[in-house]
Amino acid sequence: MFHVKKQEYDLIRKMVKYAFNKGVKVHGLGFTKTKELNNYKFYSVDSASFTKGAALGQQKQTFNGKFIESRRIDGKGKKIKLSNLVMYNFYQWCNFQKYMDNKKWR
Repeated sequence: MFHVKKQEYDLIRKMVKYAFNKGVKVHGLGFTKTKELNNYKFYSVDSASFTKGAALGQQKQTFNGKFIESRRIDGKGKKIKLSNLVMYNFYQWCNFQKYMDNKKWR
């Protein structure tokens, strides 16, 4: 599996900007660094982190108006209803997507 390293962000940002300026649409496959997305001119992005985070790490993801914040749920011994958590995270991701769709660089 390929993972982008933080020290590679600047190079990727330059390549995406170059493509954007040439009229080429670039998809940020699996690019989930929501705090970083404003720095890129991706045409689209996607992520499965909202479901994986819920299923594997019991993480609740909340869109705060600019990016998604993740935090681990402390169930204190209570069983968490996974389907509700996945739906909550998905709803938050949809809100984030709407926010990104309204960016002015398009």
